[in-house]
Amino acid sequence: MIFLLSSAAIIAVLMVMLEILLGVSSEANFGDHWWNSLTEIINIGQGANFEERTLDFIYWALKVAISGTIIAFLTAKVSGFIARLNTGRSHIIDEGHYVVLGWNSNLFKIFSEIAIANENQTKPTIVCMNGMSNSDIRSKIDVEYPDQKGLRILTRSGDISSVSELAIVNPAKAKSVIILDDTVEKTFNVETTILAVRKLLGNANVPIVAQFDNEENIDVLSSLKGSPILPVNKDSIIATITSQAIRNAHVTEVVMDFMDFDGDEVYFFPSERVAGKSFKQALVELQNISLIGLRFADGQIVLNPDKNRIIEASDELIVVAQDDDFDFKLGRSAAQDAAINEVSLSEESIDFRESSSMLVLGWSAVGQDIMDNLLPFLKSDSRITVFYKSSWVKSAPDFSNAPASMTIELADLGFDGVGLQ
Repeated sequence: MIFLLSSAAIIAVLMVMLEILLGVSSEANFGDHWWNSLTEIINIGQGANFEERTLDFIYWALKVAISGTIIAFLTAKVSGFIARLNTGRSHIIDEGHYVVLGWNSNLFKIFSEIAIANENQTKPTIVCMNGMSNSDIRSKIDVEYPDQKGLRILTRSGDISSVSELAIVNPAKAKSVIILDDTVEKTFNVETTILAVRKLLGNANVPIVAQFDNEENIDVLSSLKGSPILPVNKDSIIATITSQAIRNAHVTEVVMDFMDFDGDEVYFFPSERVAGKSFKQALVELQNISLIGLRFADGQIVLNPDKNRIIEASDELIVVAQDDDFDFKLGRSAAQDAAINEVSLSEESIDFRESSSMLVLGWSAVGQDIMDNLLPFLKSDSRITVFYKSSWVKSAPDFSNAPASMTIELADLGFDGVGLQ
């Protein structure tokens, strides 16, 4: 305060001198001129004499003190409010948003897929929550996923296994909840997080997509009543795609195309428009989508079912279409109508198994899953050789399900690679 008042007094002297130099001064007394200049700078009443000027100064000091205190109080409150927002602890009031719990590298792929899936809709909101600080979450997302034009991404920080802390993301009003296999939180347990989310959801029918790293509790959790739990076993998916790629390299291109939202995708459509018709009739009548199977009322999924199977109203059509709100057309030409009953759809079985010779380097649980998926598609004269280091794996390769005539060779690979030679 003293420094600012002294500065104002010096500036007032300079302004008086400038007015005298420019010849615009109307005051004869230098002291009065200086005081008037000072009052202009710090907005003090001029006063006609010393007593009035003293009172004006006191009023000015009180005004500055009170208004400054009010401004400081409001500034502190606003700063505190912003600081609380930055901690990521405020409650989400949105509805129809996506909730993503946990953190791993798949998060940014999820952002991209949600953006593509909602291109024909309003800007979707995604709420991300995990155990990192809110500022760290925000900065990592901004660095790894800078193009956020099609999304509204909110971040929250907290324990994703705690019911009270999960409540801030408002899961009961969400469109879906996605639980990632958290690679940051060392004590992360997907089962605990699922149960905490289920308790918050209550009777709300919000699907929970959970990423598992093993199959131990998938069946138990999937059978719980209430909101559907859709498990994703990442190791199983990797093993399945890899085993199929071994048989046909082009399969991975088809699978990966279906797994993203760019282009045609697999969707489940209601069947009331073709209910009462056979699967063969529906195949011919559906004009601008591809029917590939049915999901029955009990949840069973059958791809390429019996062509004479009558589609019921409770069934769902599994189709390849452009989008989930795509309006498919029904109808057929006269030629199709005349030929539909003459179409012969052979039901005879064809042996697609192949003879192969494979070399597997290294071993893991994923490798075991790949072999288990692949064995049914190999002929009994196939040959499989596995090189691995027994001290580096939890369990040795198990080929007990392989045909007795199949050649299986297991070799413990030396550290220097001599076994390969």
